[in-house]
Amino acid sequence: MSELNTEQKLAHESMILSSNVKSWWVLQILQPFEKLFLTLHLTPNHITYLATLLTIPCGLLLAKGMMLTGGWITLIVGSLDILDGKLARAMHLDSKRGEFLDSVLDRVQDFFILSGLLIYFKDHWIFWVVLLNIGVSPLISYIKAKSEIVGVDLKRVGVMQRPERFFTLSAGLLISGALEIAIDQFSRFDGVPDHVILKVILIFLGVMSVYTAMERMKKSLQDLS
Repeated sequence: MSELNTEQKLAHESMILSSNVKSWWVLQILQPFEKLFLTLHLTPNHITYLATLLTIPCGLLLAKGMMLTGGWITLIVGSLDILDGKLARAMHLDSKRGEFLDSVLDRVQDFFILSGLLIYFKDHWIFWVVLLNIGVSPLISYIKAKSEIVGVDLKRVGVMQRPERFFTLSAGLLISGALEIAIDQFSRFDGVPDHVILKVILIFLGVMSVYTAMERMKKSLQDLS
């Protein structure tokens, strides 16, 4: 990932994550790992490949309903997505080639994670909501990439950019997974629907992602008119 994109994502204010929250996560949580990766001479591409590989077991775990573990892996993948850009700047390796690779593998990561949920909810109406998320996620990025080609800057347009999507999905998986484990311990809660928190989060993600895509489309068409 290019460092310019990373810094802009961290500085971007949104209704989901403030720039202060994102900066705190980077400085307090991720910075020690950045130093470790630098010591180990890991390149940004190594981190991108690692994040992509992690989404394979993550998708398999989610397909089996292991939301808590899948949520932690999703959070790690989202954090690595930020770290590869920080490493690129620190090692002076940020390049168009790295940005291209990161962008393509980001879509692969999204696909594996959401496909796991698609399989898990295959017999539930929320299946269609997950399918919507799978379709809209790459559309958001495509609109941005195509707009940049024709000279429209969309870097600060959209309430549901990738860091927001990862944080929201991770939170939904972690909370839902933890609640399911707790509920399983108490038979009096047997009537509670499975993963209701996660379902609400997936609906929210779908709606806000569609809104972001439309917002970017509107901005691009206005600038090109």
